[in-house]
Amino acid sequence: MKLNALLFFLVLVISSFSVSGQKIDVMTYNILYASFDSGPHSWDQRRQGIYTIVKGHDFVGMQEVLPVQITDIMENTEGQYAALFRTRDADPTSGEGSPILYNKSRWKVLNSGYYWLSDTPLVPGSNTWGAAFNRILTFAFFSDTSSGDSILVINTHFDHISQFAREKSIALILDKFGKYFSSMPVVFMGDLNSLPDNPVYTRIANETDLADSWLKAKTPEQTNGASFHGYTCGRPSERIDYIFTSPFLDIISSKVLYTQYNAEYPSDHFPVNTILSFKK
Repeated sequence: MKLNALLFFLVLVISSFSVSGQKIDVMTYNILYASFDSGPHSWDQRRQGIYTIVKGHDFVGMQEVLPVQITDIMENTEGQYAALFRTRDADPTSGEGSPILYNKSRWKVLNSGYYWLSDTPLVPGSNTWGAAFNRILTFAFFSDTSSGDSILVINTHFDHISQFAREKSIALILDKFGKYFSSMPVVFMGDLNSLPDNPVYTRIANETDLADSWLKAKTPEQTNGASFHGYTCGRPSERIDYIFTSPFLDIISSKVLYTQYNAEYPSDHFPVNTILSFKK
């Protein structure tokens, strides 16, 4: 699971011979865990909309994904994706996960793995920081099969209750991946359950070379990038879903997608979609 020194060297070598200007379409999307009641927000009512939204990207980082949902999504996105998925529970067949879907015709996995957001990050299901739920991150180093460009993609979902757990979570990520943020193309995305004035966000902004893609793109939106709406008539109230990128990537555009399907929103979050390119 841990990237060894040799692989790190190889990734940097590959990056040094990259072909500039290759575009990368990235999305983060909390799709809301599946319920099977008879209400309008049941999985049966929402899933067609989810399929439509997640099609056609290079990487999709999702949160609150149950095994039944990843199975449905993989079966209904025209075979374009492969997925890195493991639930956050000790039992890998139950509970939510934060998978990375990737365009398998373009990207090859060099190395991938999972860390639990705890003091024992390699122990499945571990939770040592008082979080309401155990939490997980998924990471992978990819190589573009046509250009040779390489990129690190990280996807996660921070706790919604414990600020202590959130701050420990970002500290863990900086410890495990911080050296890559200033040395290669990186996408770090997810539902951080943290507003831009939260110490989690300010630590990313002040202590790393990562850029907030939506903020840097200066997208003119009335909602100021807010992505969580909680089914309150589609009026988002909180900006908690982010795509951060390293200096080795140019940000072409970044926006929140207010896509409906059959006059309903497929999740209680809106997805965030960023178009990048390898630095020229």
